[in-house]
Formats: sequence, C-alpha cells, structure tokens
Amino acid sequence: MRTRRKISAYYPIGGPLPFDTWLPTWTVTTALQVPVAENQLAEIRNNKLDLVFQNFNLLPRTSAVENVELPLLYTRDAEIDRRQRALFALRLVGLSDLAHHHPNQLSGGQQQRVAIARSLVNNPEIILGDEPTGALDSRTSIEIMAIFQKLNRDSGITMIIVTHEPDIAAHAGRIIRFKDGRVVEDRTVPEPRNAARELAAMPVEASLEEQQMVLS
Repeated sequence: MRTRRKISAYYPIGGPLPFDTWLPTWTVTTALQVPVAENQLAEIRNNKLDLVFQNFNLLPRTSAVENVELPLLYTRDAEIDRRQRALFALRLVGLSDLAHHHPNQLSGGQQQRVAIARSLVNNPEIILGDEPTGALDSRTSIEIMAIFQKLNRDSGITMIIVTHEPDIAAHAGRIIRFKDGRVVEDRTVPEPRNAARELAAMPVEASLEEQQMVLS
C-alpha cells in the first residue's frame, strides 16, 4: 500500500514509467498533463525536476562534491563548470567545508544535505522529496525542512514531499492526503510551521546522529 500511494503521487508528476495506455507527463510551466515524446520527457526529468530520497542514494566511494556533480554528467552544456556548480550547491545547504568528505564520514543529516545539493545542481523547478526526513532524528528533520522552505522562498523552487509524518507535513503550504491510492483531502495551510523559527527555539546541541558518530 505504501508503494501504491507513492506511485499515485509521483507518476503523474515525474512520469518515470508508462502505465496502462497513458504516458504520464508533466509540463512544469503550465502544470498541465500533456502528451510529449519520450525524449522530451527525459529532458524534463533531467532539467526541470529532481528527487531527494529517504536513504540518500549517495555513491559510498565518492566524495560529497563528486556525488553532487553526477547529474551534470548528463547535461549537454559543454561550457559548464561542474565542480564550481557542485560547490555552489553544497554552499546553499551549508556543507562547503565538507565537500571532500565521503558519505561514511558524514552524519545522516549531512548526507541528506548532500542529496539536496545534488538535486539543486541542475537548477530544477520542482524537487520531489520521497520521505526525505524518514531516516533522520527530530532536530535534523527540522533542519532539512528549514532548507526546503528557504529554497522555496528564495529560489522559487516548488517542493513536493511525500511523508507519513503530520508534523513534517505541517511545514507545507498545501497538504494533499491519500488513502488507498485516492485523494481524500486537499487543503491549503494558511500559516505553515516555520522550520527556521523552530530551530532557533531548540537547545543548541549535537543531533542524535552526530552524537552517535562521535561515539563510534
């Protein structure tokens, strides 16, 4: 059931696979479903939207900056400076000083920041978050939501997040609830929770993941 709910939410947006006789597609600028060729769909996936996963999906033997560079390998822009773009994306998520660390040298929250930087490097219009806080402790989850809210506010990136956590959903300006593959609720949130404000009110201490790294 969990997979069906995600399919219901993501397929019409990202169009990862055709199902039945309809090829789900997405025109980002108009937010309308229209038929496009498969090569055009690949172009949309590569340049208009990106994903952030629950389990980070980083290459373990590759540094943070090299992980962030990966999507740029598929761009047609020969003039692009991949390293500079990747470093800039890491700076946006506050990880400039850890650019050359490998995933096993980073906490879970830091790895998720690398994954967010990787999703930003192609300047997408939409980021899809597949339970991006599901593997994180409470404080780190709020840190990630603060990043998402800042990206939405400052860069105009649309953030679409699938979550089973009501307190995480409360940070969004619109909540769509699914049950058994169907929409059962669609509502705007007049005053979403402000993640940055919540962080400022929390005690300044290492997250549980960072404490565990120190202990190990």
